[in-house]
Amino acid sequence: MAKIYISSTFEDLKVYRKAVYDVLNQLGHKVIAMEDYVASDKRPLQQCLTDVASCDIYIGLFAWRYGYIPPNNEKSITELEYQQATQNNIERLIFILDETASWPPNSIDIDRTLIAQFKKQLMTNHMVQQFKTPDELKACVSVSMQHVQKVNHVTCQQASPTNVDDDILFYLPYYVNRTDQLTDMLTKCENTPNKHTFWVIPGAINQCHYYFLKCFEKWHWKEKSYCPPNQPPKLINFELPKTVQNLDSYILDQLWCRFRNSGEKFHDSHEKYHSESHKQACIDYLYDSNQDHTIVLHTTISSDAWKHRISDLLPALLDFIDQFPKRKNGLVLCVLLTYSVGSFF
Repeated sequence: MAKIYISSTFEDLKVYRKAVYDVLNQLGHKVIAMEDYVASDKRPLQQCLTDVASCDIYIGLFAWRYGYIPPNNEKSITELEYQQATQNNIERLIFILDETASWPPNSIDIDRTLIAQFKKQLMTNHMVQQFKTPDELKACVSVSMQHVQKVNHVTCQQASPTNVDDDILFYLPYYVNRTDQLTDMLTKCENTPNKHTFWVIPGAINQCHYYFLKCFEKWHWKEKSYCPPNQPPKLINFELPKTVQNLDSYILDQLWCRFRNSGEKFHDSHEKYHSESHKQACIDYLYDSNQDHTIVLHTTISSDAWKHRISDLLPALLDFIDQFPKRKNGLVLCVLLTYSVGSFF
């Protein structure tokens, strides 16, 4: 898994930084954030720059504060961290608060010149993503991390020997023999094509369960009669709420974010929901019997968290998927259960 550095100003983005920290930690990454130094915006500059240089991915969160400028410097620590990542050619993921989002006045610089210049630079140099809430930010970060993983694997393929099958090279680092699982899952789907399915797939944290689903999609599902030609399953990731209260709306909020960020096109009947009720648009999309491909909704949770929450979380997830009417190829809800070696239950 990757070593990731989260950069932001301190007090104003504390809740948002925690949201990103949680989702990255849940995905199994090693995360460095300013809480690892001191509870202040005046964190040790040299240590920050050293940590940025040693990371695999830099994540920058920006709102309306430019941040602390250390002595003998003209730039804030936050901008210096970004420059360090740039100079070391580190992958940079940039997330900027939507200008229409509600924000406390005391968390906005009185003179916005420096932060405005910095954000203009970021938006010029990067395909930035905007967020309004911590949950929306979590969803955007999760999607971006999956994209980074895909791009990195394509790059590895291009640098690999040409006499080795590309498919083998792509999936070899994540290979775990799950033939029996695949056969059982495919058989159940094929025998009950109009029913929704719930899967729990356990594995060590370094087994990269998402690529198991990609393998499933690439090598198996497309061969089956219930999957239309050129319409492989649609894999959609979501994060679990801390409690089951409002679980439906929590998940549907994320689905809408994913549909929107992927450029998903809705039917004309959905257009009115873009500004009024994105949840209803998601429901309509998942209900749509004209969608031929199977939709796989998947989430990741540690075995420890699953063990403590299974009594209320499992029924809530079953109720969530059960609310959708039957569709041509059903829905699949998949829980990817991760555990540290030697700690599984």
